[in-house]
Amino acid sequence: QQYNARTDKRFSGVLKLPYPARAVTKLGIFGNAEHCLWAERRGIPCFSVEKMKSMRGNRKRVKGVLKRFTSFLASQEIIRQIPRFLGPGPSRANKFPRLISGHIEQEVADAKCLVRLQVKKAMCICVPVGHVGLTADQLRRNIVLTVNFLVSLCPKGWGNIRRLYIKSTMGPAVDLLK
Repeated sequence: QQYNARTDKRFSGVLKLPYPARAVTKLGIFGNAEHCLWAERRGIPCFSVEKMKSMRGNRKRVKGVLKRFTSFLASQEIIRQIPRFLGPGPSRANKFPRLISGHIEQEVADAKCLVRLQVKKAMCICVPVGHVGLTADQLRRNIVLTVNFLVSLCPKGWGNIRRLYIKSTMGPAVDLLK
């Protein structure tokens, strides 16, 4: 309500939910030797510096890699080299990797729980908040956190929100706010 997408500031934010929003999250790692070895043991695709050097200048290959994965993690030594090797593709696709700062197991678990809220030109925001494997209480917690975060991003809070729907893949939409 009373939000003009052309003149008002567009907002975006990243929210960490308590439970994963997607049942299957395809995660890729741009890593050093240690992180690549860890990822290979767990079956997570890993890209070393040599693999990234081979993709340099090949836009189709970079675009294919970005489409294949939901999100990425990167080692501290490699994160500064990613724009040099992969170009502007990851930033444009909103898939620039997150830094592996602490324990890699915790970073992988956190990456599976992240969702991005972003308003561009359209006034409709679609955000994944849960999947079939979650219980009703877990799903409720994810929905409440997402709605509260959305309200905090809006300039006028609840005054900017006219309607809220929860939509399942195959079922009808449920009105949360009319």
